Amino acid sequence: MKTDWLMMMSNQRITLNKNPFVRCIAFSLLVFLGLWTVQHFWLIGLRRYRTLDLGTLNKVISGNVNADILVVGSSRAQHGFDPRIISRQTKKSVYNIGLDGTQIDLQAALFFTYLRHNRKPEFLILSLDVHNLSSTRDRDIYHSGLYMADLDEPDLFPAMKRRNAEWTLYKFFPLIGIATYASPLTSGNEQLRYEATRGLFRRELPETLFNGFAPVEHKWTTEFDEYKKQHPNGVSYEFDHENIQIIRTVLKRCQNLGINVVLVYSPEYFENQTLTTNRHEIFSIYRGLAKEFGIPLWDYSDSDLSHDKANFYNSQHLNAPGAKRFSEDLALRVQTSYQP
Repeated sequence: MKTDWLMMMSNQRITLNKNPFVRCIAFSLLVFLGLWTVQHFWLIGLRRYRTLDLGTLNKVISGNVNADILVVGSSRAQHGFDPRIISRQTKKSVYNIGLDGTQIDLQAALFFTYLRHNRKPEFLILSLDVHNLSSTRDRDIYHSGLYMADLDEPDLFPAMKRRNAEWTLYKFFPLIGIATYASPLTSGNEQLRYEATRGLFRRELPETLFNGFAPVEHKWTTEFDEYKKQHPNGVSYEFDHENIQIIRTVLKRCQNLGINVVLVYSPEYFENQTLTTNRHEIFSIYRGLAKEFGIPLWDYSDSDLSHDKANFYNSQHLNAPGAKRFSEDLALRVQTSYQP
């Protein structure tokens, strides 16, 4: 009887092995399991990263920042506001979560993500620029790979999806995005999957940021001269009223939470200011928001810093010496107006 049962099972296995449909299903399951395993460990690697921009994002999401004073903005914030100087002057902890290439939609999403995971700051410095009000629809996301492991974040994902519907695919199949995108942390074409592997084995690239601040040592380049030749009649920036509402939402959230806010337009080389043909309209909106919420707007457009090329590496971005001078002045103003 036992022999008959064994023979029956053996015949059944032979039948299954000969069934192409069963073999196809089994192979597909093995492939899926293998890809899922690779995806799982790559995501772990990205989330473990603790240096550079990816490290800043991970520290925010893991709740390891908890700064008294928070700086939010784009590259003008990341390269211009030195937390070390502001902290020394105010005796408060300071962190800069400004990121290159971000506009107000992603800046707001990152700030709301920060609030979800960290103690609310006592003071928010919101860095402004002429691009904040420009349309963000149907545009690529700069350094997209930064966000690939965090699409479960309820504030980040809608902002990504608003730009491009493909982010829905990456949310459910992040392996595709990790395998596709180049790394935002290297100057070459190295793929994001290599950074994921580095993070997995704790071999991150060396840290060059100081509480999120990225000093740039370059001196003034010829970039602005080329820019002027390309735009002899200046440049006008279109307004997206949805972005104005996003700024209003950020300020309203701060108001409700009791967070002190200051709007800051950091130094911009004075010759570049005349090239923005609708600059008056842009600042009219910023002044209107400041008045609406009863908060200060510190505009450094006419400061001595904005008239000296030695403070810049291009027309809109401070270099390291310029950032030091600006941060020293800003720190004194923050100390004077700080009301925790």
